[in-house]
Amino acid sequence: MINRTNLYLSLLILLFSCDFQDHPPQDGNNGPVVDQNAFVNSLTAGNRYWRVEQLHIQVGDTTRRINFFPFTDAVEYNIATSVVPNTSFHFEKSIIDEVLGSGPYGNMPYPTPSNMEVTFLGLTSDGSWQWNNDRHTVELKLPGSMSAIIRSASRSKFYPVQGYLDNKVPPHFVSLSQAQNATEPERISVLVEENDIVLGKVYYTLILRSSWIIKRSGGTDKVPVYQVHY
Repeated sequence: MINRTNLYLSLLILLFSCDFQDHPPQDGNNGPVVDQNAFVNSLTAGNRYWRVEQLHIQVGDTTRRINFFPFTDAVEYNIATSVVPNTSFHFEKSIIDEVLGSGPYGNMPYPTPSNMEVTFLGLTSDGSWQWNNDRHTVELKLPGSMSAIIRSASRSKFYPVQGYLDNKVPPHFVSLSQAQNATEPERISVLVEENDIVLGKVYYTLILRSSWIIKRSGGTDKVPVYQVHY
């Protein structure tokens, strides 16, 4: 079980100490022309949550890869120990639900059977999404915890508010059975760009991995616990 008070405080401190900036990717993510209906139907499938797996940071030709499991000191301590392990995301119609609850995270072996808490007590803020016809992908108003994770790894403490999903890494499944029959995890990638006055263009890729509900395994009505396929 998690200490919700500490998690709330961590996110609130990060939120209100931030220098809000909006630097969406400028070089485009046009990539392939994707099937919008298939992309959105998979993204918004029920009984699936997205957990934080990795963060990649590219500066020039150099890419730094951060795996959040096991513990990493590449980001702020409270992000690594409170936010990442206890946050899930669920895409609904135009809304990104930011859900509090412990569960699997990071680049664990696939598949990893696990338990996951789900409680709908909002964190700092939910996000939103819409289809961007020019980029052929989903444009995001980032939930607070996504922004906080990126900020914690930024040299300048850049706090992004906008990003895009990489349309070259689309969601694939609409059901648990499809995920269980897969040989590798289902992932989506959130793309964010920073214009750093020292480093120049900094590209962040926040990789989320799907966690499909198998069945309820305990908890309460307000905080159910589910067995999940991760």
